[in-house]
Amino acid sequence: MAVSFKESGTQQVANRLSRPKRFQLFRDIASQADLCLSSTPDLVPLYASVCRRTVHLPTPYPLEFDSWNFSRAHIQRNGIFIGTREFSVLSRNHLLALASARTFSVPVTVINGDGMSGERMLRALKFPTDQLSVSPPLCYPDYLRLMARHRFVLQFDQSSVPGQVAGDSLLCRIPTVGGNGAVERIAFPALHGHGRSFEELLELARRLLHDHDFYEQQCSAVESDRKLSFSSALHSMSRWLPYLT
Repeated sequence: MAVSFKESGTQQVANRLSRPKRFQLFRDIASQADLCLSSTPDLVPLYASVCRRTVHLPTPYPLEFDSWNFSRAHIQRNGIFIGTREFSVLSRNHLLALASARTFSVPVTVINGDGMSGERMLRALKFPTDQLSVSPPLCYPDYLRLMARHRFVLQFDQSSVPGQVAGDSLLCRIPTVGGNGAVERIAFPALHGHGRSFEELLELARRLLHDHDFYEQQCSAVESDRKLSFSSALHSMSRWLPYLT
């Protein structure tokens, strides 16, 4: 038996285990498991304290399947897609990402999942009328098609999450700047937010906008990277769970 958390950001797990009875239940389950799977390196110490075998396995994506390739030609990409969408989750740094993107004077797209409160905050940022595009939440394929129209994704998320937004950008074959999730650290070693200041991330964003060679280099790395593919994850898991193959 293998166990894991579905929502495995460090703050999400801390909230889930904040009551003694919940933590005791987690300890009882994990101690009986053959394996604990951690989708982020940050949770490995927690799992290791209660389980005899703990493995870090980042979230995989169907990178090897053409039907999941949402990429567009580089000439068809324009502007910045904001990777976060929750003003109320402080560790997302959603407001800071939007305010920073405003200074680049390029088209910016954001998903508003906060309804009227989100609209009020976006109006308070006073983007020029023709700079900001706001979309409601979309079904997953439409969301990926929207993301793929942009030059890159910008986020300042410091939640230590698995990195779904970065995984989404892999399916679109565009770079992600910022974010300290597990996928960011693996797929975007030159762009992730782990250990980098916001000023450094903004400079990287500027380079992606204006340095053609740097942009092409980062896109080539995205195109060639298959460490997070389904087949790679299956190969890794088969070493610990041989009955999967």
